[in-house]
Amino acid sequence: MEITVAECCKKLREMDDIVILCHRNPDGDTLGSGFALHYILKQLGKRSRVECHDGFPKQYSYMFRDYAPEEFEPRALVAVDIADEQLFGERLEKYCGRVDLCIDHHGSNKHYAKDWIVRETAAATAEVMEDICYGFEEVTLTKEIADCIYTGVSTDTGCFRYSNTTGHSHAVAGRMFKAGCDFAMINRVMFELK
Repeated sequence: MEITVAECCKKLREMDDIVILCHRNPDGDTLGSGFALHYILKQLGKRSRVECHDGFPKQYSYMFRDYAPEEFEPRALVAVDIADEQLFGERLEKYCGRVDLCIDHHGSNKHYAKDWIVRETAAATAEVMEDICYGFEEVTLTKEIADCIYTGVSTDTGCFRYSNTTGHSHAVAGRMFKAGCDFAMINRVMFELK
């Protein structure tokens, strides 16, 4: 069922022991959205961990420097930036048909989860994640979360050069600057280093 940001926040509040799924061959948006959600849930006192078929590429290590995944049997599954279960990869195939919530921005989303929030007008899923962050009064937009959200937006817009870039994308980036994200380092790592 399609849900609003407010309904999404309510559902996340009701979940415990959450596994956050990122798509195979991960990019900055799936990992940025995944880790942003992990840090949001952590502030809510929830246990969560991020999983990806291919692991986490070293270039994104600034997002998970202090991340220590907890072992638990998942009671809830949330997919971020994944339009289709085929993008899970073999290691995550065990979760097919079991996803409780999908947060995405792809118009091609197959609506495979029980509930979904898919914003086709967003340049990145990270833009939706910012709204989810603000949906919790007790959650603070930390530098840690801001780095993740900025990464998602900047990589999916090609550092704000692609045609999917909107004024809203720039506004999100501005709010991440204000929250202390290290945009210079992120842009260097994402667009200048090989």
